[in-house]
Amino acid sequence: MNVNVLIELLMLILILFAVQHIRSSLMSGCCGGEDIVKRIPPEDGNSSHYPYKTTLIVEGMHCSNCVLRVENALNSVPGIYAKVNIESGKATVLMKTEQPLESLCDTVRRIGYSAHPAGSCRGADQPLI
Repeated sequence: MNVNVLIELLMLILILFAVQHIRSSLMSGCCGGEDIVKRIPPEDGNSSHYPYKTTLIVEGMHCSNCVLRVENALNSVPGIYAKVNIESGKATVLMKTEQPLESLCDTVRRIGYSAHPAGSCRGADQPLI
């Protein structure tokens, strides 16, 4: 068998695998695989019970599964009610008692996203909180 034919055959196989992977990703959501993330509500769903409010900038979200992961992580913290907007990249966090902003950002970081308080200024060389 000619070496060129063998190389072309291998390239065709690689292209087919790549197309199949891309198609699979598009069909199932960019980050969720075949598993759809289920929403975990906060322990108290009445937003009027939360007198404190802050906003976090969340970076790295790409789809509705990402939004649910961030909301679920924050809502799993007692006394927190969070809503995330993927278009703005912001998480609105309502709290029954004031929480350290670094703690909220750490909660988001533990699940693989970057976060910092909306009002904070960072230089290009400063790490995200």
